[in-house]
Amino acid sequence: MKKSVQPLLPLLLAMTLAGTCGAANAPSCPKTIEVSQKPTVIPDGFHAYVDGNPPTTDLSAAEKVELERIAFSDGPPTEIGWLAPDHDERKYQVFTFNGSKDTPVWLTCGYSNTSIIVSMPLPPEIKSCKVTHDPSIQGYPATGMTCR
Repeated sequence: MKKSVQPLLPLLLAMTLAGTCGAANAPSCPKTIEVSQKPTVIPDGFHAYVDGNPPTTDLSAAEKVELERIAFSDGPPTEIGWLAPDHDERKYQVFTFNGSKDTPVWLTCGYSNTSIIVSMPLPPEIKSCKVTHDPSIQGYPATGMTCR
C-alpha cells in the first residue's frame, strides 16, 4: 500500500503547501447560478406548474441552484473530451493538464436540479486542479477547487 501512495506524496504536499491561494488568475465555479425554466407555449386546456408539493404557478421567478459537479475537458464540452482525474478519492480529485493557448483545457460547472452547465477555457498556465467533494452527501457533490 505504501508503494502506491509514495509517488503521490510530492504532489499532495505541494497542493497542501499551496493552500487555497492557487493561481492568481485561475477561474472557479460559481457556488450558485440562477436558472429559469418555463414552457414557451402551454397547450389549450393545460396549466403549467413548477414541480413541488403543492405545485405553484409562479413560472417567472428564477430558481437558485447550487454547484454539484466540476469537470474538465480537452477542448469545449461540446466536443465531449472529458478528462479523468489522475487521483480520485471520496473527498477530492486531482486533475493534471497539458493545455496550451491553442488547445486549452475547459472547466465545466454543473448544478443541482438543472441540466444547465457553465464552461470556460482555463488559462494555459494552469497545470493542475484539486476538486473537493462532500462525502457526507449522497453523490459526493463538488464543494470547490484550487488550481495551480
